[in-house]
Amino acid sequence: VYTDNSVPNFYRVTYGDGVYIATTYMDGEATKIYRSTDGLSWAQVYTTNRGQAIFDIAYGNHVFVAVGEAGQAYVSNDGISWTKATVLNYNGMGLASVTYAAGKFYTVSTNERVASSRNGVNWLEEWSQVSSSIDFADISIGGGRAVAVGYDNLTYDGHIKSAPVPVVNSVTVSPTSATVVQGGTEQLTATVDVSGGAAQTVTWSSSDSSGNVTVDGNGKVSVASNAVPGTYTVTATSTVDSTKSGSATITVVSDIDVYTVTISHLNGGHITATPSVASAGSVISLNIVPDFGKR
Repeated sequence: VYTDNSVPNFYRVTYGDGVYIATTYMDGEATKIYRSTDGLSWAQVYTTNRGQAIFDIAYGNHVFVAVGEAGQAYVSNDGISWTKATVLNYNGMGLASVTYAAGKFYTVSTNERVASSRNGVNWLEEWSQVSSSIDFADISIGGGRAVAVGYDNLTYDGHIKSAPVPVVNSVTVSPTSATVVQGGTEQLTATVDVSGGAAQTVTWSSSDSSGNVTVDGNGKVSVASNAVPGTYTVTATSTVDSTKSGSATITVVSDIDVYTVTISHLNGGHITATPSVASAGSVISLNIVPDFGKR
């Protein structure tokens, strides 16, 4: 068990990319940030200014983001080096909590304020009611909705408020694999499952750095005649949430290794081959359909 009697109480902890991050909190004191790779041995890596204590910390998309007093956010990619940023014009307000969902960090504050950021540095206000006396204390994102909880700072009545949030659930690409001859093409299709009205658009990319196996904005894969035979990956990534993507495996073969399946001498039915064009070693499926009354 790790203890350090020289610091205020440990208050929050999170985990990501093989790293634990723990923060301290005591009213009126600076916050210290500690880092560990095993949860047993810890090292202090950062200390905030006094009056800028950290209230909460979250991890998402290879980034740690902590928020707290005076509208301050603290951002790190490795848990060692931290950058401080002021969230919008919230420098006189406390940021009560932070969470990561749907490709964004979300934080809440007074007057029903909700702000979001993809990187923890640049923030956008999603919602606020400047005249409201409701201060949000926490927020959760799921099922295509944001649910924030808080209290009225005049009456101390509790409040729960909810609003739709665009969420990308998954991205799939079909077909998931295809064999393409040198100089050939293949059309891929991306299916984006969303909630809350999120855009279903994607960006396409190819793993081929030589530019001989490319994909356009509509998912059409083009293989140059001089492309090196082998396996490549084509990926469709959501434009709303870059953590959601799907991919297909493209196997490029030489045109001399491709065979066309021809079926002839049919009588009393028909037979189809899938695929009708294939490379050596591929499995061909035959679908035999006899005419009515025959078997």
